[in-house]
Amino acid sequence: QPVLRETFYGELARLCGVAEPEFVTPAQDDGRVRRATNKRVNPGRLFAHLGLQPIFSDYRAGLAQVVAAERD
Repeated sequence: QPVLRETFYGELARLCGVAEPEFVTPAQDDGRVRRATNKRVNPGRLFAHLGLQPIFSDYRAGLAQVVAAERD
């Protein structure tokens, strides 16, 4: 399922017990505009192209597993 960058990092922050990051929108003439956009990411095409199968049902399950492993 596609997820917004802000949502992804918000969930990661929640799992880590820290404050959510703040995202700012740069001015249109700033060269960082492309990097700072909040686009959905859907790895489905990449997975299909590489013949991969996801290990986790969604990004939340994967993040929870990674954070739990880092705490051990």
